[in-house]
Amino acid sequence: MKTNGLSLSCHAAGRTVLLLEHEESVRSTVRHGLELEGYRVLEAVRPDEAAGLAAHDSGSVDVFLTEIAMPGASGPEVAERIRAFRPSVRVLYMSEYTERRIEAEERTELAANLLQKPFTIESLVQKVEEVLAATGSPKKIPSTEPSFD
Repeated sequence: MKTNGLSLSCHAAGRTVLLLEHEESVRSTVRHGLELEGYRVLEAVRPDEAAGLAAHDSGSVDVFLTEIAMPGASGPEVAERIRAFRPSVRVLYMSEYTERRIEAEERTELAANLLQKPFTIESLVQKVEEVLAATGSPKKIPSTEPSFD
């Protein structure tokens, strides 16, 4: 099925994405694109807001979509807090930094679930579906702030 040029994903039915992005234009575009694909989207501007949504929302949270580096906390730090409430949540990171700029020990944990900015809605939806389709339990996320050169 197509909606506004995008195909409605069968993987999206009943799935929720918790989106943490401090830039309003990026957050709005991502939210709109995911909603067009059929995902329920919970939006947060700040790390504490994302953790609060994860702790108090009565529905499931299937994917936590976050920037790697942002004001107040790193994406991996927030993901660790969210997993205290939602241990099965999958994490997808967005970053404008190249993988070369992320420390080697961070790269091994983040590379498989990293979406490089800028990206299209189609590539975002594809990556969300890949993260949802991954088997096994979610990986432990390093709690240290990523370093950038």
